[in-house]
Amino acid sequence: MPQFIYILGAVASAEVIPTVRDFSKEMFEFKPIGFAKGQELNLYNKIVNSYAFQDAIKAQEANNFMNLQILNKLFHFAQKFETFGSPDIYAKHLFINNLIDDLKELKFYLSLFIQICEYLNRNGSPDQRYFEFVGQLCNNHSKMPSNVTTLSWNYDNQMELAQKKYFNNKEWGTSIAKESSKSNELKVFKINGGAFFNENNTKKHLTTLLPQENSKMNMFVDLKQLFQKKDSLETGIMFSFEAESEVLSKITERLNIDDEIYLTIIGYSFPVYNREIDSKILHKLIEKNFLKRIFIQDPNYLEIQRKILGFFPDNSRKMIEGFCEHIQASYGNLNQPFHIPMEFQPIY
Repeated sequence: MPQFIYILGAVASAEVIPTVRDFSKEMFEFKPIGFAKGQELNLYNKIVNSYAFQDAIKAQEANNFMNLQILNKLFHFAQKFETFGSPDIYAKHLFINNLIDDLKELKFYLSLFIQICEYLNRNGSPDQRYFEFVGQLCNNHSKMPSNVTTLSWNYDNQMELAQKKYFNNKEWGTSIAKESSKSNELKVFKINGGAFFNENNTKKHLTTLLPQENSKMNMFVDLKQLFQKKDSLETGIMFSFEAESEVLSKITERLNIDDEIYLTIIGYSFPVYNREIDSKILHKLIEKNFLKRIFIQDPNYLEIQRKILGFFPDNSRKMIEGFCEHIQASYGNLNQPFHIPMEFQPIY
């Protein structure tokens, strides 16, 4: 049966989550994406003012908590990300220098920041394009097709949140592996793990960790309860370089496919620091001559194509170039959903 494989990068979630290069800027400003130009409210002011804390003591308590616990740490990591260029590069610096406690703290605050963005932007709903993608794939079924696989470099939970909300699931499920294990879920392999928390071997998110009866106006007061668990909570983030051989083994096992393959690349720029894993993925797809098309959904199509061709020797590049097709993409426009090839034949 034909297999449809997606590689997702940061731009695929750019309507809700900052791209890797924008993390430091967004963390410094700490304001949600999508504010009107010239609107200067930061995230804390938005919550306090828009949700109008009625209790002055709670407001002051939240203010002190924000200043002491969250903002200082976020600003600290924003400075590091700005200096090193991205969260990934700074994390690798900590890893190779065996600064394990610092790496664990980075994962916690990176997970927290991403979840805050997901909790507040779009009223807690995922990027509209993920909803469309889930809806189009499942059609009138209550599960996702088995012949669609996503390989995501993103830490965010957009695909998981979209499925959870679309199918009205109350829980995240019990798997804390890098890939979804539920038979009715889309097969998702998160190469760097995910920005969720692990509590009692169960995935948790702000939407489940915070008391459900409280409104968003109490969010930063409620976050204290989360911080009381901080030392016992593990995050789902596991950078690929922490267990590179394991990651490569799992990916190549998943891509051991003897069917025709249609590859779609959405919002992924093939950065240098992911080159080894990207090379393994692309060569695995090419080696059995089952790859039919490479769809590139990115405004910088020619640059992405150039990088893809760079993974192959000169005598193979003409053939690979013949597989590539440009799909128009403008990520400020929600009317352009994730590409689904005309050849798509779902298997449920």
